Amino acid sequence: MQASLILLDERDARKVAKSLGLQVTGLLGIILRAKNADDSLSILDIIKELSEKAGFHISPQLLADITNS
Repeated sequence: MQASLILLDERDARKVAKSLGLQVTGLLGIILRAKNADDSLSILDIIKELSEKAGFHISPQLLADITNS
């Protein structure tokens, strides 16, 4: 199997993957790609639902950074 991207959010796993030459993204990267493909998506709504249903955590500063970009 060939993959052009690996989805990892855990810091140590990302380091290892990058050291192996893999292109890495996290959940926020996937959300931003979806937003770029469909401007009607609300990043805030998606993150709120992930927080409520899956315990997803994001720093207030990072949330501000991605919603203002």
